[in-house]
Amino acid sequence: MKLYALILGLFIFNQPLLANNELKIRLAKDTFYEEFNADVPVSGRVITGVLAQSNKDLTQLNIMLPSVESDSICLKAQSIDGTYYSSNEYKLLTKNIEGPVYPDYPTKYKDQLSKLDRNNLALLAFPGDCSNNKPDTIFLSAVGEVSKAQTISILVNSGRSNVFINLKNNLAKHKTQKCQRIEQGKRTAYDTICNLNLDSLSVGKNSIAILRRKSGRSLPSVKLNLMYRDV
Repeated sequence: MKLYALILGLFIFNQPLLANNELKIRLAKDTFYEEFNADVPVSGRVITGVLAQSNKDLTQLNIMLPSVESDSICLKAQSIDGTYYSSNEYKLLTKNIEGPVYPDYPTKYKDQLSKLDRNNLALLAFPGDCSNNKPDTIFLSAVGEVSKAQTISILVNSGRSNVFINLKNNLAKHKTQKCQRIEQGKRTAYDTICNLNLDSLSVGKNSIAILRRKSGRSLPSVKLNLMYRDV
C-alpha cells in the first residue's frame, strides 16, 4: 500500500470574508465540492490532519501563509469518521501574500458540521491544485486566530501501530515524543493524535516525521514540511 500524507486542520463553516481579504483569495470554480457519504472506503493515508487549536469558539477559519510563489491553494477537509469530505481550489489574487487569509466555505451541511466536536473535523491546505495527492509543503490552518492557539495537533491513521512524532527545526533538533490513541467514536479517517506546542515551531520550514512501530517492527515513516509564519 502506498503511503502519502494529508495535512489537515479544523475549519469552521460558511463565514463572510473580511473586507480586506476579498482582494486576496477566492474560490477558483463556481461549484463547491463536498460530500456526505455513509459508505466510507478505508483510506491508505497515514497523516489525515494537522490543526492549530485556539481557546476561542469555532467562529473563523484562517490559513497562515508565508510568502507564496504559487497562485493557488488547495483546501481539503475530512471528518474523523470519514463521512464528510471536501476538496476545493482557491486563487490568490494578490502576489507575495504573507499572513492570514480567510477562505469562504459555502457548505450546504452547516447544521451537520456544527454538531461535530473540535477534534472531529480537519483541514489540509497546500500550494498548487488539488490533484496533488502527496503534498510535501503544508500551510498552518487554525480555528480562531493563530495568535490565540497553544497547540498544533497532527491527526494520524495508525494502522494499529504505536505512533511517535519527530520535529526538526531551528528550535528543536530531532525532538521525538509519543502520540496518543483516540478511543471515542468511529475512527475511520484517523485514530491517533500527536500534539506539539505552537511555540515549538520556528519561522519557515518545520520538518515533521511520523514514526510507527508495530509488533516490534518499524513501519515506513511519513514526512512533511510545515511552513510557519510568526504571528
